[in-house]
Amino acid sequence: MTNIHSSAQPARDAVAATMALTAMFALCGSATAAFYVNCAECHTTPQTGMAIVNFQTTTNLGKGLLKVFQVKPGQTAVIQWNVTNGYSGQYGLNINNLGAGGVGNSGNHLACTADPAWTSYFPGTTTNFFMVGCTTTSPDLWTFNLVVKTNTPPDFYTIQTQMAGYDSASIMWSQQESFYVQVVAPAPNLSISEVGNSVIVSWPYTGIYTLQQSSNLAASTAWATSGYPVTTNANGANSITIPPPAGSSFFRLANP
Repeated sequence: MTNIHSSAQPARDAVAATMALTAMFALCGSATAAFYVNCAECHTTPQTGMAIVNFQTTTNLGKGLLKVFQVKPGQTAVIQWNVTNGYSGQYGLNINNLGAGGVGNSGNHLACTADPAWTSYFPGTTTNFFMVGCTTTSPDLWTFNLVVKTNTPPDFYTIQTQMAGYDSASIMWSQQESFYVQVVAPAPNLSISEVGNSVIVSWPYTGIYTLQQSSNLAASTAWATSGYPVTTNANGANSITIPPPAGSSFFRLANP
């Protein structure tokens, strides 16, 4: 995702921020001043009630153990929250930082289309701030459909989410959490050819896929790492050579 900057960008951002904050005041009354990019700056009392759910795995890449939503380019990451508002009053939920650089390569950027059901604040700026609420609905399941475009480089992208509200005593509270969207490269194709009496199985080298084989697809534990030596040629292609085989063999690429 490419951001074009100019000397007029800060002024446009400031105007857009002011307009967005005005709109949020109209929606949520006295609570909305805090529904800015960092809710905790105004909602200073930490509370709980937001739980990210339906993620695929967790990992620690230097910021502690974070939840991970895995998606391939061109697919949709379905990000969900279970929310329980036990403090009365209204709350809002936001997701932001969609334009951050990749963890593995800061030059990578998440090219995406945000969920149109969530309100985009500060449109036309680099903020990437989307919100639902204010509401009193609880408990509730919220969903943000993040469409990852086909030109997004494989990497981990850090996304931020916040829940903020105020209770019956007008105490302003919030909860924050970061998670990853992992864009996974599509699996390369296997090629099979015959050379003399041998069979050559080859595939592009990616560094993250392992060749597995099986002789019985019906068995629940059929697949295991192939025991054939892997060679890599000057063009970056991996291959194995199978002598005249007896029986059937099946091969696939697995990303552990």
